[in-house]
Amino acid sequence: PLLAGNRFYLAGDWANSVKWLKQVVEAGGADATQAEHWLARAYLQLKQPAEALAIVDKLLPQAAKSEFLVDLKMDRADALYDLPAR
Repeated sequence: PLLAGNRFYLAGDWANSVKWLKQVVEAGGADATQAEHWLARAYLQLKQPAEALAIVDKLLPQAAKSEFLVDLKMDRADALYDLPAR
């Protein structure tokens, strides 16, 4: 599911990307952090920054040693920027 979600994201099919990436997140495991990063990006593309921010804010406290920490911080910054009440 991670590869499918990633490929749909890269193809610009963000709705299908969300569908597949949510499966990875729900299953947990080693790929969940990467899936959450791409899921946040997909929500940003779908103009849903609040959803992206919720995902990242939930994950950041436990991602201190993740290789995706910088990506998640950038996802958070992009979501905050895109919120209507910035």
